[in-house]
Amino acid sequence: MQELNGIVEADEAFLRVSYKGNAALFSSVDVGGKARKHGGENHTRGLSDELVCVPCAIDRRGNAVSKVAKLGRCSAEALGYVLGGHISAESTLCGDEDKSYRKFSKKNSLKLAQIKGGKAVKGIFHIQHLNAYHSKLKAFVPSFKGVSTKYLNNCLVWNNIVEHKGGTLREKALNILHAMTSSVFEEITLAVPLRPILPILMKNQSNI
Repeated sequence: MQELNGIVEADEAFLRVSYKGNAALFSSVDVGGKARKHGGENHTRGLSDELVCVPCAIDRRGNAVSKVAKLGRCSAEALGYVLGGHISAESTLCGDEDKSYRKFSKKNSLKLAQIKGGKAVKGIFHIQHLNAYHSKLKAFVPSFKGVSTKYLNNCLVWNNIVEHKGGTLREKALNILHAMTSSVFEEITLAVPLRPILPILMKNQSNI
């Protein structure tokens, strides 16, 4: 399990939901909303259920954790689902002023430094590394030519290792190999396309 230490910056990324490659399942699964052409605009403005919430965290050494959590706005439960158990007890979590970070930090007994507007510097505390992480992530995902949301977690793991871990290309390749061989995961190849269309904590979850 990836552990983040020291000053840990956290924020959410919001990416468009993509049902690419799931047309055959639409007749049996309620995915909600209207169809949208690749590259088209969302039908609803703001943080709607057309956007998937991906809580992200990174420490100053480049270790990162991110995972698809839910649709729409973030919540303390979504933060716990993705970041719970990944941040060492001695760390200080840096986030914006959203109340979900206060609830998550309190529940996990973490020190918290909240940054007004998410961009200002508060002494040594800021989320500038996390903002750079988001920029790279939003450039990285489109490079897969419209990845389906059900495969997004795979891209997030790849991005964390290739884009944000230091070292040479060979060392990064060894990091990927180590992650593959040290993780306990079983899935029949034929079952991969049958993953849930939305690998989320809960589709319509209130902010808690």
